[in-house]
Amino acid sequence: MKHFYIRAESLEDWRRRLADPEKHWRGGYSAKSLANRWWGAKGFPAEVMESFRASAIPLLRELKFVVGFPEDKVELPGGRRPSQTDIMVLARGGRELAVLAVEGKGKETFGDLVRDWRRKDTDGKEERLAFLTDRLGLRDATSTVSATNCFTAACRHCSGPSVLRHVTP
Repeated sequence: MKHFYIRAESLEDWRRRLADPEKHWRGGYSAKSLANRWWGAKGFPAEVMESFRASAIPLLRELKFVVGFPEDKVELPGGRRPSQTDIMVLARGGRELAVLAVEGKGKETFGDLVRDWRRKDTDGKEERLAFLTDRLGLRDATSTVSATNCFTAACRHCSGPSVLRHVTP
């Protein structure tokens, strides 16, 4: 994995980081929508900050945007290629640092529910799921991650990720 990042000076720089810029950079879809919204906000968009301020988690209420990495690649065990996070954000809350993985959806879906995703046999799938549920402290991924309309931010600390989740029924 590379440990150096190229600074995005424009939305075009952001677009070039997409796995398939022609396919993913379209109006109404997450890549272009997120890029426009977050770039224009120069940090956390207002609605994200409102959600953080309303949180029962003190760290979130005081979170400040430090830097964002568009289309960040994350290596996961069992995967054939890295997972691509729409925006990886480094933030500060008081004296603590947090890393948030932002995944957006426009006209796209969040994909299959975990229970349905598991039915399709693919190499490495169970290894990836076991890794993520262990790191996120989830006991039963099939029931815990079952909402299709949800906002999830995974905060990664040096010791591994923990999850902050707001689910909309």
